Amino acid sequence: MAANPDSNQTRFSGAREQCGVKGVLEELRTNMEVVHVAGRIVRSKTAERVTELLGSREGRKHLSQYGWVEGMPVVMSESQEALEDVMALVSVHGRAVLVAMLDPRSADPLFLHVSAPNPALSIVYSVAQGTSIGALFEAAEHEGMMTFRVKYWKYSAVAHLIPAYRATATEAQLSYRN
Repeated sequence: MAANPDSNQTRFSGAREQCGVKGVLEELRTNMEVVHVAGRIVRSKTAERVTELLGSREGRKHLSQYGWVEGMPVVMSESQEALEDVMALVSVHGRAVLVAMLDPRSADPLFLHVSAPNPALSIVYSVAQGTSIGALFEAAEHEGMMTFRVKYWKYSAVAHLIPAYRATATEAQLSYRN
């Protein structure tokens, strides 16, 4: 049975009015982009494109050639987000993750494979405060595999850019989902 997204609205509308937040919540709902994909709610274009790629056999095959495994966490980001904020989300998982963002030039999904901080790696200086995740993607594009550290990590981690997936004409015509 499909869940009704408005089922809680009537139950909580009185509480919202009493708290004086009805207008704020309505404004948030109006400004939030919500896309329904295969029974899930996806809240950003990045998540939509990542879901699309992971939903294709060809996309999963491409990502697995660069270290992705089934069940690996994917952290969604935008190029201007602070690197420290994104790495805080990476830290929550305690293992290697993919960080995804849309290429600002082409709107293609880009992935950065990021290891967990590791004591076996040389400890490097932490990246400058205010550095964006987009800057790390750019550095990884030029450096290949790179060691980096954010200020609240004791140890360094390794990141490498996964080349953008480009479907061949045949793959695009024969694209199978799942």
